[in-house]
Amino acid sequence: MTHPKPEAGKLGRHRSLAEQAAVELAATPHYREEWDFGDLGRLKHRTRQWLIAVLSSPQAALYQITDIQRIRDLLPLKDAYYSTSEPELLIKLARTIKPLEDSLLWTHVDRSKVGVKFVPVIEGETAEAGDDGAVDAAFA
Repeated sequence: MTHPKPEAGKLGRHRSLAEQAAVELAATPHYREEWDFGDLGRLKHRTRQWLIAVLSSPQAALYQITDIQRIRDLLPLKDAYYSTSEPELLIKLARTIKPLEDSLLWTHVDRSKVGVKFVPVIEGETAEAGDDGAVDAAFA
C-alpha cells in the first residue's frame, strides 16, 4: 500500500506543540492571595510540604484557576497516599495521582514536551517582594 506524497513545502517541516495549538487564549489575571485551599491544618505534614513545593515552583506563575482547582482536587489524594502503608492502595493512588500531576507540568520532562523553559537564577538575584506571601499566608 502506498501513501500519498506530502504536499510541496511540507517536507521536513516540524512544528512545536505551541505552534500546533488550535486556539490561543489570553491569560486570566489571578492573585495567589485568592487561592483557597480550605483548612490546611487537616492535612498530613508531607501533604503540606508537597503543596508548598507546588506553589513555590516557577510554573505556579503560569497556573490559572483551573490549575488551582486541579491542585485542590489532588490534596485529598496526596493526603491519602501519605497516610497509608497498604501496598495495593499505594499503587492505586499513585496510578490515579500521576496523570493529574503530569498535566500540571511538574517535571522537567513534562515542561520540555510543551516548550516551557525556565531561566536559571543568576547568583545574587533575589525574589521580588511579596512572591512568597501567598504560600506563607496559606500556612500561617
